[in-house]
Amino acid sequence: MVRLVARIFAVPIAMVTLMDLERQWFKACIGLDLTENTRALSFCNYTLLEDGVLVVPDAQLDPRFADNPVVSGLGIRFYAGAPLRTSDGYNIGTLCIYDYAPRPEGLTPDQRSTLEDLAAATMDDIEARRTVGRALEAEGRVKRLHQSQKQFVDDAAHELRAPLTAIRGNLEWVRSRPELPLEQRQEALADVLSEAYRLERLVQDMLTLARGESGPTLERVPVNLLDLLRDVEAEAQYLTETHTVLLRVPEVSPAEPNPLEGCWTLIHADQLKQVLLILVENALRYTPSGGRVVLSLHRRGRQVEIRVSDSGIGISSEDLSHVFERFYRASGSRERNPAGSGLGLAIAQGIVQAHGGVLWLESELGQGTVAVLELQLCSAPNAAA
Repeated sequence: MVRLVARIFAVPIAMVTLMDLERQWFKACIGLDLTENTRALSFCNYTLLEDGVLVVPDAQLDPRFADNPVVSGLGIRFYAGAPLRTSDGYNIGTLCIYDYAPRPEGLTPDQRSTLEDLAAATMDDIEARRTVGRALEAEGRVKRLHQSQKQFVDDAAHELRAPLTAIRGNLEWVRSRPELPLEQRQEALADVLSEAYRLERLVQDMLTLARGESGPTLERVPVNLLDLLRDVEAEAQYLTETHTVLLRVPEVSPAEPNPLEGCWTLIHADQLKQVLLILVENALRYTPSGGRVVLSLHRRGRQVEIRVSDSGIGISSEDLSHVFERFYRASGSRERNPAGSGLGLAIAQGIVQAHGGVLWLESELGQGTVAVLELQLCSAPNAAA
């Protein structure tokens, strides 16, 4: 384009330029080795303010440019530029020409129209390339989504096959052995029932994950996090008879208000409770009998951290980087906890991200694990305040 423009207008310099807040970038240039210029010293800065072509017949006679280093230093005398206008009406750059000799006659009407048409063609090409780029990017996203869905289906089939195989195997064994003692039959049926429960949990978790990815509308209301944690602590007592679950808050004198009582956040309360119960259940599963799980709340300026700490077996650094992947189970966890679906943390992370929060785990083998949930605080509702 710049070679064509230079030939048509018989000039030594032609450019396609783009502007940002402070600089002019020469995205295509013939006749100069420069790649950028300060916007304040740019002829094209004035072109952006025009609806049509800006022509400067003799820059030395124009008070806007007479002292410009481009004129005094490079010897530029003539300039003409047409704005590059996007399809939604924004001038983002120029197609422009320069000459070292003045042109008192400027440009004829036909030449102005030609420069405008060439600028429009340049903009069409830019937008066409952007459209193609966006289409390729969208295609890439679709491919990644397709691959992700395929992987999910493959993983789901693998996870579903195990309990179904166990159920079928036990039932076929009982049917083919009518002489089995009652005790062995009951053991086989107990295994079937256990695998059926596992299958039910797995399917429920998969449905929960699918509903979360479909982008449900979350009814968010201000919730007192300390009250919510107290509810979670109470419900967690029903999850175990062999562990201790407690909520730990800073001790303050009766005369002083608890600063954590002012921790309000804008959330869907039931979904956040689901996240916390997932984290508590995980902690209980991998904590030996007699261990404890501690819930705590920490205020950090306009943010708040909820921590779920356990005294369990911990997670290796290798496994820690994968724990939020669907169906991922840390080394040996299937043997220690065959009832898990491997989807709990993926579900929890999806809910937390939907609320604009962050969830991560900190852990060392043999040292226990801490799940950290970070949320933004909001103002308390007037009634509560």
